[in-house]
Amino acid sequence: MLNIRIFGHNDFDRFYRTLRRWEVPIDSFVDRNTKQAICQEAIGAYIDLTPKSVIRGLFKFFSDASLRLGEVTENPSQWSWFRKYDRRLLGYIHKSNAVKKPYVIIDVDSKDYAKLLDVVGAVGEDKVRWVTVTRGGYHVFIKRGDLGKWWPRARSELSGMPDVEVLDGTQTPIVGTYQGGVAVKFSRLGYDCYKKKERDGHG
Repeated sequence: MLNIRIFGHNDFDRFYRTLRRWEVPIDSFVDRNTKQAICQEAIGAYIDLTPKSVIRGLFKFFSDASLRLGEVTENPSQWSWFRKYDRRLLGYIHKSNAVKKPYVIIDVDSKDYAKLLDVVGAVGEDKVRWVTVTRGGYHVFIKRGDLGKWWPRARSELSGMPDVEVLDGTQTPIVGTYQGGVAVKFSRLGYDCYKKKERDGHG
């Protein structure tokens, strides 16, 4: 994790400016052990689509910090836990979901467009919110509120497809950025699905 930022406001301009600040010259990040530059193919910008609870994250952080402080006398090595405490705190907040995950993401780890169509066929085009093109293939997004009795059957069908995985989390590369040197963008299929829902009043 090279950098992390939690946004407390639904402000696209602020979000965009932060992304622009992450545009750094090549060789700006190095491996702390080897001092070698981290190659561009290993770098990407991701967003977690599940809102976080700062209160829950703070509570967990201070609870764990208090326990470790109590053990410092007998075990001084506990002080190491407090190194980079600011990053650790952000990590606690990042893991503290404020609500149930709003989306299910299906990861298609293949550039084969026919495989993407198979995935869309398994879940139904009317259930697809949007699709992004990633470095390795596609991310297909389904709103959790659209899940129903059809989902177990669809999930079982998806589990039998090679290079297809239903992700546990809701972290995804950001459209308009580069993931490993490849531009992340909307799939035309996903755009058409989104516009259809918008026309039908379900966008």
